[in-house]
Amino acid sequence: MITEKKYDNNETPQDKIYNVKKFINELENVQTFYYNQLFLDLNLKDEAHDFLFDYIHNKDYDLSFDDFLKQSDKSYKELCE
Repeated sequence: MITEKKYDNNETPQDKIYNVKKFINELENVQTFYYNQLFLDLNLKDEAHDFLFDYIHNKDYDLSFDDFLKQSDKSYKELCE
C-alpha cells in the first residue's frame, strides 16, 4: 500500500499538483477498467450497474454482494442475463 509520496525538491507547487492530478486520473482509468471487466465477466443485465457500483464503492467488506442484493429485494440470479 502506498502511504506516502516523495516529491522532488526541485518541483514547484504547480508541478506537485499536476503530478498528483495525473496519478489520480490514471488510478481512475484502472478502476474503470477493472469495474467494466468485472461487469462483463459476470454477464449482468444493465440494471445491475447501479447495484454493483453501489456495493463496490459504498458498502463494507463484511456484507456480501448477495446479502446486499437481498436488502434491495433482488437476487444475483435475476440480475444475470
